[in-house]
Amino acid sequence: MSIKYFFTCIATGFVLFSAPLLGPLAHAAPVTLGVDVLLDEQIELIAGKRVALMTHPASVDGNLMPVLDRLFADKRFKLTQLYSPEHGIRGELSNGQTSPISNEPRTGLPHEGLFGAHRQPTPKSLTRMDVIVFDLQDIGSRSYTYVSTLGEMLHTCHDSGIPLIVTDRPNPAGGFIFEGPVREDKYQSLISWGPLNITHGMTMGEVARYYNEKLNIGCKLTVVPMKGWTRSMIWEQTGLGWIPPSTGIPHPINARLYATTALVGGVTLNINEGIGTSLPFELVGAEFASSKALAENLNARKLPGVFFREYLYSPMASTYEDKRLEGVHVMVTDDHTYRPIHTAIHILHAFFSLYGSKLTVGDAKRFGRVWGNDTVLDMLKKGKSADEIEASWQAGLEDFAVDRQKALIY
Repeated sequence: MSIKYFFTCIATGFVLFSAPLLGPLAHAAPVTLGVDVLLDEQIELIAGKRVALMTHPASVDGNLMPVLDRLFADKRFKLTQLYSPEHGIRGELSNGQTSPISNEPRTGLPHEGLFGAHRQPTPKSLTRMDVIVFDLQDIGSRSYTYVSTLGEMLHTCHDSGIPLIVTDRPNPAGGFIFEGPVREDKYQSLISWGPLNITHGMTMGEVARYYNEKLNIGCKLTVVPMKGWTRSMIWEQTGLGWIPPSTGIPHPINARLYATTALVGGVTLNINEGIGTSLPFELVGAEFASSKALAENLNARKLPGVFFREYLYSPMASTYEDKRLEGVHVMVTDDHTYRPIHTAIHILHAFFSLYGSKLTVGDAKRFGRVWGNDTVLDMLKKGKSADEIEASWQAGLEDFAVDRQKALIY
């Protein structure tokens, strides 16, 4: 593969690999998380200081010890303030919920949930710290709100003059593939906070660097990198245990499929994406669909790294509770060639093609917030092909690739 072709692939977000890679169950040398590097090798960044921590249940060290507990017990600095994103500090909250201002029960430390209407720390809480450590496990999708919380924290730290330390963690989908429309300014929201495309192929630390530079935030930012992580790694190759960052992401595969099926169920009013089942984000189905027709249509498209299995199911919860749905189980057959957004637009296109008269699309603004622009929905309604729709966002991806490259660490 020529160098020119290699970088063309990067710019378009297409799959890049020209040589065999480790299989999805193979393990490379274990990855050392940024938080372990901070506490074991770069403690001078926080030694003797009052430290605030942004954390959640998936914020654990390499031995699966909660970072909150580890920092609270460490006498080399003083943990003084806690913040948490959507779903709460211990993961006890449902989608869209946040914790009130209170004291965290186990430690007694002051705690604020930063989500919804309350997105930035209160001025009072900022008086309790010298530095903020940001340690959240993300899943690599723009619409998952942890990157939005990161953006808000960057602004807080700039405005307050408090340094921000981001302890880096793996992107479960790896660090090469990035796809989808770059979000237009008018669709900024908690599910589309920054000018990213839908899957960005960056770690949390790299997203922080990208935001800080691209948006001219000017936060005093330090990223503590991981050791041993390479861009070709999916989660199963890191040697790390998986802790769900929210209840809908019980396993790494759900993290990777979220970027596909949430872009279908999240913009329609009568398609389920597996919510309310034991396979969240692994399914797409509807009361009006035919499993056989949908599976045949999608498999005929020969999409890379994926097979669609006929699936009939009844969710145990959600708005589809006890309803009989027909659809497909989205089964990734090759993690390194699977393209989440390429697959998502083909699934939407299949539903529009097969069931256009029965399909109910939600508010056009909601569609725009999820996909990032007006163009996708407009082209679907006009009967454009999935390939034509995908081609419409390639120019934006090429521009994004240039800015993204400057933020990469690994």
